Amino acid sequence: MINYLISWKKKMRAVLDTNVLISGILWEGTPKKCLDAYRFHNAYQLILSAEIVHEFRTKLLEKFQVPLSIIQQWVKEISQYAYLGLPKHETTVWRDEKDNMILDTAFAGKANYIVTG
Repeated sequence: MINYLISWKKKMRAVLDTNVLISGILWEGTPKKCLDAYRFHNAYQLILSAEIVHEFRTKLLEKFQVPLSIIQQWVKEISQYAYLGLPKHETTVWRDEKDNMILDTAFAGKANYIVTG
């Protein structure tokens, strides 16, 4: 158990923006490889926030007309082992609030990387 905790602390931490999450779920390509590295190989610690999950759900439902039951299944699968960051909403670097949300989540979760697409 102690070895697991030590290795978890040293694991790379990354925020995937909503576009990468959606592309990784719906299509083949680099975003899918990034998401699969987390889902199937435990290659890094995914950092999410309630705002990212909300945007993920909303876009899948409204833009891609994915049934809610499938969205709920994907959210459960993706967030099951993710670290949930609690952003303080202090970043105002970008004009687009959604970009600031990603930065706030990265700061809150002490991310090493932000993956955008």
